[in-house]
Amino acid sequence: MGPVDPILQSLRALAAGVALDAGLDVVTGEPGSGWAIDPRSGTIHVDPNDLATLPEAELHGLLCHEAAHAAVTRYLWLVPPHLLREPGIAMLLNALEDCRIEDWLVKRLPGTVPWVEAYNDRLFPADGTLEGRPPFVQFCLAIVHAWWHGELPAGLHPAVTEALASTREARRAVVAEAPPVHATPTSDPAYAGSRVARVFERLGEGAVDGFEQRVRLSAARAWQRTWQDVVPVFRELVALSPPDEVKATAAAHMRAHTARWARPPTRRRTLPPVREDLLQAAVEPPPTDDWDTARRDVLPLVDALARHLEAILRPRSLPRWIGGQLAGQRVSLRAAMQREARPEKLDVWERKTLPEKPDPAFLVALDLSGSMQGAGIHWGFRGVVLVAEVLERLRLPFAIWGFQDVPIPFKSRHEPLAVARRALSGMPLEVVARRPGGHNRPEHNWDGPVLAALGARHSGTARTPVLLVVSDGAPSGPERAEEALRVAIHGLPRDVELVGIGIGPEATGVAGLYPRSVVCALEDFPVAIARCLRDALE
Repeated sequence: MGPVDPILQSLRALAAGVALDAGLDVVTGEPGSGWAIDPRSGTIHVDPNDLATLPEAELHGLLCHEAAHAAVTRYLWLVPPHLLREPGIAMLLNALEDCRIEDWLVKRLPGTVPWVEAYNDRLFPADGTLEGRPPFVQFCLAIVHAWWHGELPAGLHPAVTEALASTREARRAVVAEAPPVHATPTSDPAYAGSRVARVFERLGEGAVDGFEQRVRLSAARAWQRTWQDVVPVFRELVALSPPDEVKATAAAHMRAHTARWARPPTRRRTLPPVREDLLQAAVEPPPTDDWDTARRDVLPLVDALARHLEAILRPRSLPRWIGGQLAGQRVSLRAAMQREARPEKLDVWERKTLPEKPDPAFLVALDLSGSMQGAGIHWGFRGVVLVAEVLERLRLPFAIWGFQDVPIPFKSRHEPLAVARRALSGMPLEVVARRPGGHNRPEHNWDGPVLAALGARHSGTARTPVLLVVSDGAPSGPERAEEALRVAIHGLPRDVELVGIGIGPEATGVAGLYPRSVVCALEDFPVAIARCLRDALE
């Protein structure tokens, strides 16, 4: 192998640690063959072209992805063979499984987050389009894109968009079905005598440890939810797709996919004798960073803000009966008596109102211009951290962006905070133009154009889209920056509720720019923002 031998040696150690399998080997395949795992031989095949050209972070991420399949993927021994041969089913299951194993991977090994980010951002670019692909292929690719970015890709067939919406909750449940992150040997009482156990016993894979039992049970639950709630919708998209493309695409994917997984691997739940630095980096969480530091500072305020928001999000009224209806649940006695004198009166029914409950989605935008250096970014960033920690606790959808001359994405709406935290930690570095791979143009603060773009993006995301802009109130731009900001505020979509936020002594300018604003010290923020949001959501 020559020059790639040292790379393969480090990848072997990493694969063994991720998969908890000392016998899992890593070898080079044919150039251009991609990455794949073959459990029959306990081998991960890597593409030599990638070894020579891809950055190290991507190589580590792709290797961890295949090793996570070895550790967690079991559905191909649970799904009936005739279903796997059905056009498109193998492709669908692989897409859902990719999301499921990566979600488990980053929870078990937080140090892999930047590696997973590296290859997913390349393979599924945020601005990518699926236009022209068959509907069933669009659905499979959009599953991974939506899981990664929290938003659907462009160019989708209307039927695909509808199918993704109707299966959203089911797909989230499938991804959430995963074994524990710690490889405990303790047996699972639910496994003994279960249908899942009997399937693997017939395959000669009966005696396994507690972790493997949980791996199999979670795979069975994920498949059951997929079969019940996703497969019926997917079959309709296959029927909409051109038959020739279905046959070619689905058949090729099915042959390649099922050939690799002909029988279950023999598990060897031990780590290799030498734990290299690369493996240690994956096992250990990233070192303390700006997000951790800020989070410690705001933790005393999290409970208070969470209580205030919970109170705001309760139903606003009790159910009550309203009369004057042409149909309803009961007859109004008064109206019925009036009908004796006026037979033409038909609105004699009463209907019970439903409690009205706010349904917000949040977009938090942080000013990352040079004017925020020092106290501005210190307090503004802590305000963002506080809001994010509370919204994550309350399970409310939220995105986080920065802005200079353009909006800068840091967290998509449905991306878990734990996954986005590393990127978010780099926000303060944008203010001094030192974020690795960042936008780094702090000389600009074009609040007006940026606000218009974010408002248009956020409109329609919920019954009440809320846009929180954290700034020092000192816009700049090509010309007449304050006027451009006021024009943008006036032109926001009608459904978007805008709140300007200034935290700390240097952010007083916010109050004069935003019609609805909060300007206060950090310790006063929970009460002040709750009062403002109550006005916005009522």
